[in-house]
Amino acid sequence: MDRDLAAFLEPRPVNFSQQVIWRGGQHRLRLRVYITADTPPDAFVLAGRALVIDGARVLVVRNPDGEHVLPGGRREPGEAAIDAVHREVVEETGWSISRPTAFGVLHLHYETPEPVDVGRVIYPDFLWHVFVARPRTFDATARQADDYELDATFRDIAEVLERPLDPFQRFLLEAVARTDGPWVTDPTGDFAIEEPSSADIGFLEDRLYEFNVAATGVGGGLSLAVFLRDESKTIVAGAAGHTWGETCELRQIWVAEPSRGRGLGRRLIAEAEAEAVRRGCRQLVLTTHSFQAPEFYRNLGFEVVAEVPDYPRGHSQLVLRKLL
Repeated sequence: MDRDLAAFLEPRPVNFSQQVIWRGGQHRLRLRVYITADTPPDAFVLAGRALVIDGARVLVVRNPDGEHVLPGGRREPGEAAIDAVHREVVEETGWSISRPTAFGVLHLHYETPEPVDVGRVIYPDFLWHVFVARPRTFDATARQADDYELDATFRDIAEVLERPLDPFQRFLLEAVARTDGPWVTDPTGDFAIEEPSSADIGFLEDRLYEFNVAATGVGGGLSLAVFLRDESKTIVAGAAGHTWGETCELRQIWVAEPSRGRGLGRRLIAEAEAEAVRRGCRQLVLTTHSFQAPEFYRNLGFEVVAEVPDYPRGHSQLVLRKLL
């Protein structure tokens, strides 16, 4: 990496990281997000982009590939990043903006050979300078008609965060929403006790995973499940969980009562363990209760590393680990 670029990036924490794929897999890049108001080295800034915030709403741009919240684009020769943001946002959306404030820097590193079909390239490392701005006026005639950007509308930030969005853009939008500024609003309504749907639980797990990746810089989490089914495709035995950060966690393990005592549980754990090892895991963790099968797991090489007494009353919850 260039010395000047390294001098800017290395002292700063990486707040989020993901791989991005462009042009159907032709170009693979590692993207890292830095939340900072500092000005990056100009020679590496390829583009300027902005989250356009209007109170509790954000400007969402729709194109054939989906939706995004970072209108903007490449700098023209001699153009500053902030000027590129002003020009590109109005050309893409018809909205002029006011008071763009530096909010972050995206560092993109090519993991594939230098492209020859994408216009001006800074290879292998380049930056996007990200701003937060307010909308000013809308002029439909200022928008450049093309076959890619279809439309742009303001939507509630809470609604946008519930829709499919590129993970790094979701992270940036959530970071802006947490920042003390005119776009921050208190949620309305009261808390409600509900019977959650599987989609509700999945939503919470996805958000927690995104936070965990942002906080640790460790990604690559994958679901893991092993099932044994009978002739009618009914599950007879199964285990489910995930692998992340060189650890496999099994959250559900079950064998149908008529099939217990036949070694299915041992085979089930062995299959999950073998897959965890293939994925580079160094340990397997799970929880059980004292009235379930702690001796079964001890015989498989697990050790109790934590105990919660009286859960449920008169019993204990056990956290077990096996080094792989």
